[in-house]
Amino acid sequence: MGNEMVWPSRELVIQQEESTLALKAELHRYIIEQLEEDGLMFEMERQEMQPHVHDYVRQYFQQHKELNQHLNIQDLVTELMDEIVGFGPLQNLLDDPNIDDILINGPEKHLC
Repeated sequence: MGNEMVWPSRELVIQQEESTLALKAELHRYIIEQLEEDGLMFEMERQEMQPHVHDYVRQYFQQHKELNQHLNIQDLVTELMDEIVGFGPLQNLLDDPNIDDILINGPEKHLC
């Protein structure tokens, strides 16, 4: 009885997911603003833009030290790049040479 594992409540998991989504949305807006301010938004290819986005993400977290930085920075940069100059969550599927078709059956379900 004393060794029972305590699982986080579904409510806590949902709050963490919503918090992460809100952080990503705010960070996305910040990155777009920085790219536009620096005149880089429409001037670079993805590979050229990625180091700038990585720097902007680091700057954002330095300015907002109170944020819980539990996210992997490189994964976050990749997601942001996919959203800014790609097709968002579909980009990794489009880049996969083994996938011929993508069927979308709602906002949460897609089949390859």
